[in-house]
Amino acid sequence: MAKIFLLAGMLGSMLWVTGQENIPVIRANAKDVSVRDGAHFRKGYWYIMPEVRPDYYPVENPKKPHRVSFYTDLDSISFEVTPNKEYDFVILLNGKDSSFTRISTMLPQKRNYHRDCNNCVGVNDTIPFTVGLDNKTYLKARVNNGKAMTFQFDLGTTNCVVNESITEESSIHWEGSAAMGSVQGTEQVKSSKYNAIHLRNLRWDSIPLFSTNKTGWRSKGIIGNSILKEQIVELNYDRNILVFHQQLPIMDKSYHRVAFEMRDGVPFIPITIDNGKSKSTNWFMFDNGYSNCLLVDNNFAKANALYGTMKTVGSRDNAMNGKTETVLVPKMLIGDYAIVNVPIDLQNPQDAHPYDRVIAGNDLLKRFNVIIDYQENVIYFKPNALMDEPYDKAGMWLQRVLWAGGIVLLLVVFYLLRRRPRLNKKPIFSFGK
Repeated sequence: MAKIFLLAGMLGSMLWVTGQENIPVIRANAKDVSVRDGAHFRKGYWYIMPEVRPDYYPVENPKKPHRVSFYTDLDSISFEVTPNKEYDFVILLNGKDSSFTRISTMLPQKRNYHRDCNNCVGVNDTIPFTVGLDNKTYLKARVNNGKAMTFQFDLGTTNCVVNESITEESSIHWEGSAAMGSVQGTEQVKSSKYNAIHLRNLRWDSIPLFSTNKTGWRSKGIIGNSILKEQIVELNYDRNILVFHQQLPIMDKSYHRVAFEMRDGVPFIPITIDNGKSKSTNWFMFDNGYSNCLLVDNNFAKANALYGTMKTVGSRDNAMNGKTETVLVPKMLIGDYAIVNVPIDLQNPQDAHPYDRVIAGNDLLKRFNVIIDYQENVIYFKPNALMDEPYDKAGMWLQRVLWAGGIVLLLVVFYLLRRRPRLNKKPIFSFGK
């Protein structure tokens, strides 16, 4: 659940209901409400809170006219929404508590940043990044007045998340809490409203942060989509640079234009899986924070009869995704660009809890240089020098990490043994003369 709960005062409630007439009313006995926003259906996504007046629901694609529907256990209501409008209705809970709800299609304001330097030169703003052995994208960032640290740049994450361990050195004040959702479920976390994010010479102000203790050994947090609103962003894996453009750059014909949708605050792109017998198309999360190629839940795999139709090339087993089978897709389409023999991971058909999403990860996405136009909801893909690199079919990146760690450990032991004080007695091990 991506909803963040903020309580309004009684004065705000009175102001909202003043002058409101003929507001539609639907009934409910249960607090969990399902929402269909355009083509995206989310079961039990909305939680009725009568104490919040109004309780805002921002639509996922405010620039596009579409239908939004709310489904309670007793009733439903639908609105044909258009940009820059608000739509009010009431959910009557248990016949007595009125939850005043507002659907908003107000267009998002551009998240402005500025150059935090003197005599900065150039129209575009460039930040270097690295790609780790785990295929994830990392860059250096500072929070408030803290020191530069390694952060993950993750377009599959809605907000900016930081490890609580940097609270003091980065002057973070945790004044609230929020319900944050992920593939693993929903948890209550700390929140901080007003912070500065520095990427090299660029600075964003008034950025909300959310806490975690699960950022991994390499990074101190995650830079997500919240700083990218209405920006034009280029990810170039040939040069390992992230570029913020003031306007859409001139592109050659090798770029492929693909429209995307924002769902739960992150971009989703249409991908077609062609197993040689049938074609299956779905909206996949554009998630460069996911290490592998594609992750397919068992709902989608069953609905499109994907099990047993492709060659098995491996398997994975981890705490987040459980047991998955890695199969080779003969042909896959991103827009009109075709890729052959792509390994994807299918969720175990017997798992009782589907992921409720399908994911395109960075073992696939890093093979393209992309320009993401958040103003027009379009991504431009161009194949890069990584296109012909071997895919990680069975967790080889983890094996590489373990091998690298083992080599480093052996070197440390060797160094310590060489530097230990020489004893009068004959040593057990002798190095050199």
